Amino acid sequence: MSIDDARSALSSRGLNFEIVGAGQSDSRGAYAVKQSVEPGEKVAPSTVIGVEFRHSASD
Repeated sequence: MSIDDARSALSSRGLNFEIVGAGQSDSRGAYAVKQSVEPGEKVAPSTVIGVEFRHSASD
């Protein structure tokens, strides 16, 4: 998932977004590899979800 897609998905659920990793300096080509909560885990509205990104060139 791209940074824009992750931001949109979290925002539509009333959650906040923090970029971790490669997307901090250059978002072009970055994709999500990990998040700070387990998929499907219930969290309070406005929770900040950290999403780690990598660039395909760094794999």
